[in-house]
Amino acid sequence: MSSLGFAFIALVLVSLCAGDLTRQPRPAAGLLWVILFFSSVNALVRAFSKEEDARTADHLRLLATPTIVFAGKTLFNFLLLSFIGVLTMILFIILFGFPRPDVAGLFAGLLLPMPGLSALGTVLGAMLSRSQSRWAVFTIAAFPIFLPSLTASVEVLSRSLINGASTGPDLIFGLFSFSVGMVLIGGLLFTEIW
Repeated sequence: MSSLGFAFIALVLVSLCAGDLTRQPRPAAGLLWVILFFSSVNALVRAFSKEEDARTADHLRLLATPTIVFAGKTLFNFLLLSFIGVLTMILFIILFGFPRPDVAGLFAGLLLPMPGLSALGTVLGAMLSRSQSRWAVFTIAAFPIFLPSLTASVEVLSRSLINGASTGPDLIFGLFSFSVGMVLIGGLLFTEIW
C-alpha cells in the first residue's frame, strides 16, 4: 500500500511541477519510470523482510523448496508491480493529457519488463533480507541490474506516447528476452541463496 501511495503522491507532484510533457515523450516516459522504480523498490525490498523480522524465514525454508518459494514470491511481486504500474500509468496519461497514445505499446513497455524485475527483486530481497539498511542497499544494487530493461522500456513508452509512432518489434523482443532470461537466472541463483 505504501508503494501505491508513493506512486500517487510522486505522480501528482510531478504533474504539478513538470508542465506540459505531451510534446516531450522521452522525459515523460523517464519520469514515469523514476516513479515506478522507487515504488517497485519500496515493494520488492519487503519480499523477505517480513519473514526475517517475524523470525519465520527458517520455518519457510523447512516447509518449501527454494524453487517453490522463488516462484511464489516472484509471482506475487509481478502481480503487485503490475498493479502499481498499470494504475500509475493510467493516472499518468490522465494527469498529463496525452491525446491518443498507443495503448498496446504502453502496456507492452510497462508489463514486459515486470517478470524480470520481479525475479531479480526476489533474488535481491532474499540476499538483503538480513541487512540493517535494506532499502538503501537494495536501491543501489537494483539500479544497475534493472537499467537495461528500464532503458528499453523508456524507449517503448516514449514511442507509444507519440500518436502513430511505431514501438519497434526489436525493443519489444528485447524486453521479452530480458524478462525470460532474468526469470531463469533468478531461479538458478535463488536456489543457491536461499
